[in-house]
Amino acid sequence: MNESDPNVAENDLRKLHAEIIQVVSQRFQLTTVAVLVFAAVCGWATSSVRGQPITPQFATLVSMLLLVVLGALFGYFTMLLGMLRIFTVYIATKYKSPWEIEWKEYRSIPTSRKYWGYSRAANFIFQFLGFLSLVYPGFLLLIGGSQGSRWSYILVLPVGTWVVYGLAIKFLTHWRDKLMDEAAIKDNWNSAISKAESAQ
Repeated sequence: MNESDPNVAENDLRKLHAEIIQVVSQRFQLTTVAVLVFAAVCGWATSSVRGQPITPQFATLVSMLLLVVLGALFGYFTMLLGMLRIFTVYIATKYKSPWEIEWKEYRSIPTSRKYWGYSRAANFIFQFLGFLSLVYPGFLLLIGGSQGSRWSYILVLPVGTWVVYGLAIKFLTHWRDKLMDEAAIKDNWNSAISKAESAQ
């Protein structure tokens, strides 16, 4: 099969664009899943304490459960961005896609970092849900907790988890371009493309 055949290149690009669309769609769906998980856990927490006092242990369990699940979803959300970068760098390297090359240059302009893309919107949702994961069980405890055990040392656990969760989101958001180094990805693709061509 001749690599220079335009039909081969067109089929490759069509397949890559389908993969990219799928990854972008999965990232959007993860944001939606995060909201649904938060609503489901809060609904479960509210319904399971009817007619009985809420203990600090229960509030801690709910908060920690939410933060751990949201953290795992955000981790997967970020890993999908890494896969997206691998695809888009390949298209820019192999096919010299003007869109991918110009989009990378646009993202590198300091003032363009304020654009309202889906990553920024999703980061806001994950940060907001993380804050609510700490506040909602606290309000449950405040409203329905027993007087003797309303505030307890065990409540330090969700606060500490929330701080780690927030710092992890900030770190991954701020340093993601360093972690997903497009120059290194491009070098790897150039090496892989050269080896594949020499093997033919």
